[in-house]
Amino acid sequence: MFNWKAEIEGDRIRFLGEEYPLGHFCLELLQRARVHDAVARVSVLWDYLDQHLRELQNGLILQKQIKEIHDMIARVLPDLETLPPFHLTGVEELRQSVETLFTEAAAEQIADYAKQFHTRALDQAELWVQVHYDLSNNPIRHPGKQLLEQEKAFLSEFIQLCYDLGDVDSWLHRFVMRLKELESTKPEDLLWLASQIFRTPELSLQNHYLDEDSDTSVRHVEFTNLRAFLLTDFYEGLAHNHYPRRCPVCKRYFLMEHAYRQRYCKGYAPLELTGGKQILCADFALPADSGFEKEAAAASEVKRMYESSTGTLRSYASRKTITKQAMKAAIRLAQERRDEANRDPEYANGRYLEEIQFKRLLADVGVQL
Repeated sequence: MFNWKAEIEGDRIRFLGEEYPLGHFCLELLQRARVHDAVARVSVLWDYLDQHLRELQNGLILQKQIKEIHDMIARVLPDLETLPPFHLTGVEELRQSVETLFTEAAAEQIADYAKQFHTRALDQAELWVQVHYDLSNNPIRHPGKQLLEQEKAFLSEFIQLCYDLGDVDSWLHRFVMRLKELESTKPEDLLWLASQIFRTPELSLQNHYLDEDSDTSVRHVEFTNLRAFLLTDFYEGLAHNHYPRRCPVCKRYFLMEHAYRQRYCKGYAPLELTGGKQILCADFALPADSGFEKEAAAASEVKRMYESSTGTLRSYASRKTITKQAMKAAIRLAQERRDEANRDPEYANGRYLEEIQFKRLLADVGVQL
């Protein structure tokens, strides 16, 4: 039912032709989960659907149950469509499956199959002959059997989706709440915290490493369930120091990308706090009477210089002044130097000022303008 493909290169993930920083989809889940209680409305179905699935497996199926299943799932599909990655893929395939499998006509076919099978099962010899010689009245060839198997397979996967959605959403919220326990937010510390919260069974995915016109390895990954998709995005992001955080001012979630001392998002503080003025959350926290800690100035300047240099590199690559490969190599070096500057204030106020310049980055990867 689910088969999503993505490419992971460095600290980026490409999905449906668009590129995002690793950790992006978990951030989307955090931001969207509480809107109209979308996650709760979907994940709560697992118990009801699991009961129906057990009855299907035991052959105890009634037409009214088929309608209940149809109505339950159809009711939450609009909520599911607001959550990642369905906010990009849509839910039309799921909707078509529901409208095809859980109908009154399908219920009649399944009921007729169950009736024929159980009736003939009373005469084991006759049933054996019909099945063994595949006669025209073989109940296994009844169209209701195929519909029943398709319904059971669909419900099994949809129930797993409900589990996955509820689990990952709960884990992510607990992770963000416990970030304050960490003395540092280096990847190894973030991974330790995740290990205390997340249960990570074997994930259903396939990796392929393919050579492209790049000097880095590109991983092509196929996912067959939601848990694998979201947890891969999350853990790969942690390895690159990407992780979700909640802004103390506006309470929105945002994705941290390498800036160890960044506290506030890039958005604006709530108008009710600013008296109707548009003020960035970090700027709103600057006055001593704001009640918030100031953003570390060094972290802001390190980030500004990094974004300026990498922006120039991308511009040069788009004008073909430098190659795409040269741009990627220089940006990776810039990321390493930015990370070191965020960890080491002495470096940030010294060599970093020169080594982050785009011409120096190019020269250090062997490219002369």
